[in-house]
Amino acid sequence: MIDIDKILNNIEMDNLIVPFGRIHKINATSVVASGLIVAIGDVVKIESEKHLYTVLGMVASIEADEFTIVPFSFVDGFRIKDKVYLQKDGLNVKCGYGLLGRVINALGEPIDDKGKILDLEETSPINKDSISPLKRGIISEKFATGVKAIDSMLTCGKGQKVGIFAGSGVGKSTLMGMIVKGCEAQIKVITGVCMVVDPILRKRISEIYEKFGFELAVLSHAELDTRADFAIDGTVEF
Repeated sequence: MIDIDKILNNIEMDNLIVPFGRIHKINATSVVASGLIVAIGDVVKIESEKHLYTVLGMVASIEADEFTIVPFSFVDGFRIKDKVYLQKDGLNVKCGYGLLGRVINALGEPIDDKGKILDLEETSPINKDSISPLKRGIISEKFATGVKAIDSMLTCGKGQKVGIFAGSGVGKSTLMGMIVKGCEAQIKVITGVCMVVDPILRKRISEIYEKFGFELAVLSHAELDTRADFAIDGTVEF
């Protein structure tokens, strides 16, 4: 016979209660709330009273009885007294082979209209400690990009950072596509902030995919409704 009293005694009350705070100041770039115990860098979820809007944000400053949140997206539609929840697990993205050939945003969510991403075995935090410069590998091995002009005259090494600078419309995206298609790496991760309008973005992505075929690549970019500071800090390599 099941001992109901024993089961009830083993249930922790903290798991049954979801603490939340409330907004009491809000503007276009920040939200001020109170009612939660938070620390600098904590990730919170802002939810409208009628559950119409949900936005993630990060705690940027704390005062005696309130804290300021920098939202990761626009806060249109939110009001005073809307609820704020603490994300206990922080900001994480799911990783796995299911990401290959997909286009995702800075939070790891699919934006290519191909449905939910499956086959994601692991979870990785977006905010990680940087590797000490003394523990990083020495660049001593050649990296073939598959572009003859680069491999013959501007040889690259594995682990090297390379900047591509040029005016608009002269082939930066095309060159990147050539490198992704022709380089010797088995899996490629393309990250960046795209500030062009949606129709141009969709056209550019489709052209690159059709021309070079990125079945073994992951394209991650910041959507137009994502704050640029989060897009730069939050886009990660898996």
